[in-house]
Amino acid sequence: MGYKYYSFSLGMWTPFEDSEFSDELGETICSKRPGNRRFELMSDKGSAVGSIVIHTCHPNRYYRASTPWGELEVRKSGLTRYDVLQGSILIGTVKEKLTGRTVVVSFPMDREIRFKCRGLGYSRMLAETETGSVSIIAESGLRSNPGPNQSISLKSKDFRMLPEEEKKAAVETDRYFQWRISLSGSLPVRDDEILKALALNLCRNRLYSEYVSALG
Repeated sequence: MGYKYYSFSLGMWTPFEDSEFSDELGETICSKRPGNRRFELMSDKGSAVGSIVIHTCHPNRYYRASTPWGELEVRKSGLTRYDVLQGSILIGTVKEKLTGRTVVVSFPMDREIRFKCRGLGYSRMLAETETGSVSIIAESGLRSNPGPNQSISLKSKDFRMLPEEEKKAAVETDRYFQWRISLSGSLPVRDDEILKALALNLCRNRLYSEYVSALG
């Protein structure tokens, strides 16, 4: 299973700029433009099978999302460690090495999948066991049906002076990013548990990268 995220590439834009604070919940709610945090899940044949929508977050602490598997959360639990939870149940923990060369996804009962990485931002990862394998490959391309708003080039100062509605138009592009997740053979954990851990963490990684770029 793979999924696409129709992203926005201008450095001064952040997917969390429209967040609201909820007095009732006592936390930040990302609710004004949820499409900015929507990841479309696609089957290996390219048909839509659902979406992941990040609806509540604190960029460097946690992300909560509605998904085809139910409500999930990815929470930072160390310098480069991220727990994926479903309610109070720990699905898996993603541990990134500071060198960027290795990512280990551990699951309950001492099971783990160890990835070798090439490139940055989860662009190419491969894990092989004696009985199966998991791979992640990042791709990008042009949308076949681009939106009505075309991207424009603006200096950061000029961008900040635009009315809110024009800001939305200024950041839309016709380029998408896609991560193709492939599982084969017999793995130490159920396929859906692996997909939950990987997909939620990929969403977190992508959104946080855009957030950091915007702080620039």
